[in-house]
Amino acid sequence: MVGIAVAFQSDCIRCVNLNRHYGLIHKSRTNIITKTFSNKFSRPLKTHWSQFSLTTLQCQVEKNSTSMVSFRRWTVFSVWVSFLVYAFGFAPGSFGDVEWLKKLVSNPFHPEVNSIFVFIFNGLGVLPALYSSFLLPREKRDSLKAWPFLIVSLFLGFFALGPYLGLRKPRYSLINEDEYQPTLTENNWFRYSLFVFVVVLYIFGLKIFPLLSTTGDGMPWDISLLSEWDEYVQLFHTNRLVHVSSIDFFILCMFLVEPLFEDMKLRGFFRDSLLLDRWLWIVSWVVPLIGPSIYLCTRPKRNNNKE
Repeated sequence: MVGIAVAFQSDCIRCVNLNRHYGLIHKSRTNIITKTFSNKFSRPLKTHWSQFSLTTLQCQVEKNSTSMVSFRRWTVFSVWVSFLVYAFGFAPGSFGDVEWLKKLVSNPFHPEVNSIFVFIFNGLGVLPALYSSFLLPREKRDSLKAWPFLIVSLFLGFFALGPYLGLRKPRYSLINEDEYQPTLTENNWFRYSLFVFVVVLYIFGLKIFPLLSTTGDGMPWDISLLSEWDEYVQLFHTNRLVHVSSIDFFILCMFLVEPLFEDMKLRGFFRDSLLLDRWLWIVSWVVPLIGPSIYLCTRPKRNNNKE
């Protein structure tokens, strides 16, 4: 009996050892097969997935760019048509009162005209110059030229410039040597003269100096400015020339954001100090006339690097 028990125990131990041995062999074989499968298939799968992601991202960016161009185009034309219909069909007052227009043409800072409207009226002459500074240097290879629309916009504002802004194709790459077109807007005299004129326009419009007061009653500048503002609000609701010109000024300032961003992008901004460039872009756009004028005085002439 003892011999049988010893033999049975030895057989059990042998079976356990065999199970462990074959279990290890099976596990090692499984690991080898798994690693082989992983080496053969996992790396190509990762590569294919990476390529798929980059391709998909590129297609998505191109699709979004096309969608953004279409959205921008529809937005510009919608605003242009709406403004055209509103100005000639629904705006308050009439265009019959041209006495102010004659005075402003003879003297851009006429003392008998409301100073805030003087600011807006002269600003409508500054805005085409700002648009020219952003659009002309990069239009050498464009089939649709900006200069005819810019010239007419000196007299008709957004009515003339709107169709061009809707049809133009934005570009955000750096200016190359063969794409750069030197214009008068790159001249320092032009930039600084425009800036000085805008500063004078702000001084007159905000009535900072008592000598520029249109009332001539010697009131403090803040009270005089409030008086001018009350008069302007009344004119805005009764005079069609003031009403339409004010809306025209606002629309042109709003749509300046894209040419300004495009010009900054063309000259190498938004590459190193991204946050600082964004703040410069926002400030230059939000502050009417004076913001873009300061940017013109500080921007580099061109960047010849090719992408």
